[in-house]
Amino acid sequence: MKTKEGFDFSKAKRGSVISHAGETRITIHLPDDVLMAFRLRSESAGIGYQTMIHEALRVYLENTGKPFEDTLRRVIREELCAVPDRTTEAISDAPGRPVRNTVPAMRKGEKRIPPAT
Repeated sequence: MKTKEGFDFSKAKRGSVISHAGETRITIHLPDDVLMAFRLRSESAGIGYQTMIHEALRVYLENTGKPFEDTLRRVIREELCAVPDRTTEAISDAPGRPVRNTVPAMRKGEKRIPPAT
């Protein structure tokens, strides 16, 4: 099938003209106020609102993607560091026996938080 302009559409397909590698097209329902906020902020920042939504989602994933176990270990370490040394005697297996190491080993790069005073 040819048009007056000379274009041949016999092998044409309906749908997106340009495919984006590494992206998947989905339909998502966003509240009007959220979409409007992204559009307004993207205009003032000079970038597209979809790009801004992508960046917001990536930041969220980076900040909340840490396993629960890591967060729990950090909180336990903070609490154990805040406990005065004399209370560790109550944790020992038996009177006169040495106290077990109650502070978990620190991972590389972690900083010990000093006890609260």
